[in-house]
Amino acid sequence: MGINIFAVEADAAPRQSFETVGRFRAGHLVGKRPQSLEAWRLTSDDPDVTKAIAEAFGGESQGWDNERQPFEVFTDATSVPIILEKVFSGMTLWGRSGPVHKCDGEVMTFPEEQAGDACPMAGKSIEERKAAAQNGTGCAPDITLRFRVQGLYELGVFEFKTGSWGMAKSIGEVEAKLASFGGTAFGDMALEPVEFVQKSTGLNRRFVKSSVVLTGAAS
Repeated sequence: MGINIFAVEADAAPRQSFETVGRFRAGHLVGKRPQSLEAWRLTSDDPDVTKAIAEAFGGESQGWDNERQPFEVFTDATSVPIILEKVFSGMTLWGRSGPVHKCDGEVMTFPEEQAGDACPMAGKSIEERKAAAQNGTGCAPDITLRFRVQGLYELGVFEFKTGSWGMAKSIGEVEAKLASFGGTAFGDMALEPVEFVQKSTGLNRRFVKSSVVLTGAAS
């Protein structure tokens, strides 16, 4: 679908749902606080999957406190070679029990009775959108990548979910390139630490940027 807040046009592949064998993650919880990682973490309900990823990318398969995906591995890999198959992108305002509304940044797509209406944040600047999302009154990026790992194709389909504004800025180009490659493409999914000086405080800050670069058609 694409996210229409950065003036990027893209022909996205149609949405489909299918089973995934694991989820790549860019963070974890320390106590009850989220903490970014500079190397990929994978969670799965299948220990054979986490063991295979550990053998390929370092780390050790282990259990963790999660009923749906009770196995994890903290890899040593900052970049994973993938075969990208699907991109689902949009904007979502989450409530306690699920999504309150969804949109493409300009036009509502959920709830059904409001589909086609203008999003309340339509026409707002990125700064205004970020502020609204932070205080819980506006939608934030909601992006899912579905892919296989190069060299481990037989393991099945993995996913990566992110609410990154940086990823939202580039995802339209990724979707357009994926379509131009025929719907599946080789690429690299990477994590990169970024340092900057916060304008309001003058303090040095650091965050981890996730990105996807497509390199060629896979079909």
